[in-house]
Amino acid sequence: MPPTASTGAWHFFKTLFLLLLTLLFLPIDTLIILSIHILHRPRHRSNALEPPAEKKTVLITSVGTAKGLALARLFHLAGHRVVGADTKGPLSPGWASTAVHKYHRLIHVPPPSAAEGNDHYTNQLLRIVQTEKADLWISLSSSSSSSAIAKEAIESHCTKTKAVQFSATETKLLHDKGSFMNLARRLGLPVPDYSVVRTGADVLAFLSGKQDGGGKYLVKAHDEYPLLPRPTDAETHAQIARLPLFRPVLLQEYISGPEFCTHALVVRGRVRAFVACPSSELLMHYVALPAESPLGLEMLEFTQRLAAHFGEGFTGHVSFDFIARGTHDEFGIFAIECSPRAHTAMVLFSQTPGLVDAYLSLLEDTVPAAQKPVITPQNPQQYYWIGQDFFDQVVHPLLPWDEAPHSEYAASVRRFLDHVLNWKDGTFEAWDPWPWWWQYHVFWPARLIRLLVTGRPWSRIDVRTCGEGL
Repeated sequence: MPPTASTGAWHFFKTLFLLLLTLLFLPIDTLIILSIHILHRPRHRSNALEPPAEKKTVLITSVGTAKGLALARLFHLAGHRVVGADTKGPLSPGWASTAVHKYHRLIHVPPPSAAEGNDHYTNQLLRIVQTEKADLWISLSSSSSSSAIAKEAIESHCTKTKAVQFSATETKLLHDKGSFMNLARRLGLPVPDYSVVRTGADVLAFLSGKQDGGGKYLVKAHDEYPLLPRPTDAETHAQIARLPLFRPVLLQEYISGPEFCTHALVVRGRVRAFVACPSSELLMHYVALPAESPLGLEMLEFTQRLAAHFGEGFTGHVSFDFIARGTHDEFGIFAIECSPRAHTAMVLFSQTPGLVDAYLSLLEDTVPAAQKPVITPQNPQQYYWIGQDFFDQVVHPLLPWDEAPHSEYAASVRRFLDHVLNWKDGTFEAWDPWPWWWQYHVFWPARLIRLLVTGRPWSRIDVRTCGEGL
């Protein structure tokens, strides 16, 4: 990282650099995408699937994300009418998708209070559902609390519309780290040792209750995850004094081992689709574990047991972060995070048409007596995002402040080329290429120009979700 990374000049420079990079590739990218569009459009028409017996209208929110586009394309190929909605307006890549038959902008207005914000979001969704006569609303929004409140309003006002979204109570319980851990422990599900603490004294009391030489614990406070205890008592006390304990936080046992993330679709308390993949702090590459993997099956069973606890009223997306401890033959998994929303790992289902039927099963009048087989990705490809990889593997190592040895540059370029030749871009689809072009040459340039004008600092850009982070 350059020494001036926190200054306004540095933020201006890196924003301008990325903007110039998008302009540099605009001519060649436009030529490539236009050629693909001309070559693949007739083929897409001829390969279109037979119309379904009963065509449905499906509303997908956050349709401009990689997972939103993947799902919209599956429903489109199955012959259904896809209505997309997004807070990013016409700049959203979903606006440019052939798979989206009608697009609506969800206007985000910072409200004076959270309650008013929920009302505003709910009213917009309710109007779209009623106008489009949607049979199914699939919420992929990262704002799961607002979506949960909207679900209850939509299903009460539009009796024929079903929502793939957990209730407000379920969402709050699963989102809160402490309440999720308490629930998992009551159900006998494997989680690390933990305690919910409210003050520095609580932290000290918990640590002092552990035997000398015991394990380490992560304090999951806001965005900081410091490890305690420190080598000395003085360092431990100093670290605790710096903790932002303005609300209850989780003190969780630190377990060393490989991490995994999962994505599941739950319909009426039953897991209908599931995938697990290796994880990392900022996951930009997705490779599915084999469906028959012992680790994957353990994580699936965890998800099924939790979903069954809530019963038939439990419908939505849920994802978990797990950590594995032990050897290949003898291992244990521990859930360390729960997120009651859709995970980007959903892109692994991009070539799995059966996922559509799993969603539509919510519209059936009765719940099947027998558990249907859980849908897993069919011949899943390995996913990456070419813009992110190009910068990380090709551009960044050439910058003067990059700390990687120059001798590793050739290997970095080879990794990039391997991904281009053998992996699949998470946004690109040959028969629907324009969202990819729109993302890199309309959406991101517009966002970067706004960042230049406002001077707003940022530390990362996420091409999977079309967002930038502070």
